[in-house]
Amino acid sequence: MADNFSTQKNIIFDRFIIIISGVFVILISLFAEFEIVEPLIILFVIYASTKYQKKGIIYAAIFAVFVLGVQDLYSLDVNLIEFIFEVFIIIIAAVYVFHSKTSIEKVNAELKERLKELKCFNNISKISEKNHTDIPALLTNITAEIPAGYQYPEDCCVLIEYDGQEYMTDHFEKSEWVQKSEIIIDNQIKGYIEVYYTKSHPQEFNNSPFLKEEYDLINLLSKRISSIIKMIEQENNLREQRNFLAITLNSIGDGVIVTDKDGNIKKLNQEAQNLIKCNIEKVKGKNVTEIFNIINAKTRRAVDSPVKKVIETGKIVGLANHTKLIAKDGTEYHIADSASPIKDDSGNVYGVVLVFRNVTEEYHLRNEIKNKAEIFSNAVEEAPFPIMLHNDKGEVIDVNEVW
Repeated sequence: MADNFSTQKNIIFDRFIIIISGVFVILISLFAEFEIVEPLIILFVIYASTKYQKKGIIYAAIFAVFVLGVQDLYSLDVNLIEFIFEVFIIIIAAVYVFHSKTSIEKVNAELKERLKELKCFNNISKISEKNHTDIPALLTNITAEIPAGYQYPEDCCVLIEYDGQEYMTDHFEKSEWVQKSEIIIDNQIKGYIEVYYTKSHPQEFNNSPFLKEEYDLINLLSKRISSIIKMIEQENNLREQRNFLAITLNSIGDGVIVTDKDGNIKKLNQEAQNLIKCNIEKVKGKNVTEIFNIINAKTRRAVDSPVKKVIETGKIVGLANHTKLIAKDGTEYHIADSASPIKDDSGNVYGVVLVFRNVTEEYHLRNEIKNKAEIFSNAVEEAPFPIMLHNDKGEVIDVNEVW
């Protein structure tokens, strides 16, 4: 309601200005020479054209001829040849303004269509950012957006077919006025886009109601949609691979640390976090030496990082026996581990995989067995009576000195 009132107010104000200007030109024409009045008349024609378009030019030209006639009659100096010349000048000015106005309107109309197409293309890019993982949602939203980029959006409907599924605008209806473009991914036709006009419109390009630029638009849209879908599929595949890798790493019973070529931590599975007593969020990006603190169990001296050796040599490196890992909370474990290089196709090392496990119980059991074996061996050797050891086949294994 307020907008309508404001529009009417502006129209009344414009008409008031036109009337005042016309009266001013008439008054000037009664007391001034033609050379002074002529520029004012031309300015009046231009001003009228800006407010009332082509209709304003025609009315202003008629008014200008009337003013010239009034000027001649008022001065009682009627010269038919001069009057015709003056009218001719006014008509030429009016025709020039009329032609300029028509050209400007045509250019503005074309610019308006180009802006609609650019806005459509830009909005589709925004849609792809919001739906970067969901292809059905992406295509549904793109389908609804495409008509806004065409010359007659109210009569435009769209169908996108991809992967056996169809996505279409509301009140979709096929007609004889159609353009089509294919969705091609990795040189294979995966679908297509169809744009229809449901009503007849003037022919524009290629005996169709579609503009040449609209043919360019649908081809650009199909290429854009193809690249977006391909990117989404690649992202989904990468996400699945990352999830699979994460599940695999966390399912491994041994601790696993993955580093880059500089030894900085990229991944840490759950068992590694349990043994080192740290969280991946706190140590990701840090150098592996900050968390993988290993020493010699007998000498208590620090042991060089196997990751560093792998980066330097490019070969698999294993820990020596009697190696202990000191966790963040001070807990110590006997561990066995190996570090392997991650290489590209050219053989360049761009990361390391460190695998280690807690062998504390095995280490203690092995030492216990070794100690018992030594005790038994000493008992046999020091026995005051002869002793022979043999296997199930009767083969002699050992005898003591008394024997």
